[in-house]
Amino acid sequence: MSKLVERINLTAHAQLEKSLGYTGDRRWVAWHWDSDIGQLMYTDGEAVGAGQAIAWQVFLQHAEVDPIVEPYHLEQEENWLLLDRSSRQFYVGEGQAIQSLLDNPESLRLLAQLDGNTNSIQDTADTVKQTFNQWSESDAGRLLKTVLPVGVGIVLIAGLGFAAWTWVKPRLQEQLSQTVTRTTFAPGYSCGIGGTGDFSGYVAHEVGDRELHLISIYEAHWDHSGAYHPTGQVDIQVERRDRPITLALSAYEPVQWHLSTAPGVKIEKIIINGYYDQTIVGAEGIPIEEYSYHQTGNMLGMIHYNWGEASATANSQSLVAQLQNRTQIPLTSFQGCYRGTSFELK
Repeated sequence: MSKLVERINLTAHAQLEKSLGYTGDRRWVAWHWDSDIGQLMYTDGEAVGAGQAIAWQVFLQHAEVDPIVEPYHLEQEENWLLLDRSSRQFYVGEGQAIQSLLDNPESLRLLAQLDGNTNSIQDTADTVKQTFNQWSESDAGRLLKTVLPVGVGIVLIAGLGFAAWTWVKPRLQEQLSQTVTRTTFAPGYSCGIGGTGDFSGYVAHEVGDRELHLISIYEAHWDHSGAYHPTGQVDIQVERRDRPITLALSAYEPVQWHLSTAPGVKIEKIIINGYYDQTIVGAEGIPIEEYSYHQTGNMLGMIHYNWGEASATANSQSLVAQLQNRTQIPLTSFQGCYRGTSFELK
């Protein structure tokens, strides 16, 4: 292709993304074919999952679709199909270029504006919803949601206006701060050296006699493309001694997880989940369950590396739901990054 990403003369019917296996609510979603294992994959910038392979093949071979997409060879891995779910417009582009767009919503907004696919009301609503979701996952926000329905909260932000909300928010947080429990994350926590700056976390306010902690990323380093998927390394330091722990580690790209534990830490089980092969060192004597799609043919659920997306997924097949169902332990904490290299659990 002469362009990294280009608009094609094809629009999607209302239920197409669901037919292809995507059930999320993000505006943009992309599909690509993984030729190594013959599987359709999708990503929306926050979650990665397996799509419906047969539906994909039927779609590409449709009489009205095939002449348009055939030059891009979407049955191979290099090019991805991108959908703007607002305008229903399709784009085709190189995988790395589309992934970069999904990582940068402003670039997607610019792409839509250049193509005349803007909806100011919808864009404002999306921005308000995103702002509320980001704040509501803070400690004060989660407390507010116990007494204020989510819909009312969004209306509150929209009604006050962003300037007024910016003034109200810190005062509300100050009033609620006395009842917020201590976080398990180190202050100023990041995704590690070489990681992205999009750390996302969640901590449960009530913990039982056992704990379930999930750390989820898309990749450990950037050097991969097409059929080249080298293994990255992520360091995990566990110092939490309060209760027995089940530790879940999840990534899309292949990762070797390096575990270090402080004296007195009790890890009952480790669950590793991913699309490409996941391995772990430093876990001698700890039972390990592996769900690496390339290695075992199974993957527990969609790979979320942003808590807003992970917590919003009601699908019983989501990773959080699957972990809670298999362990019978409510999620204690979540840490996620698009690219992560080290995490701590204290």
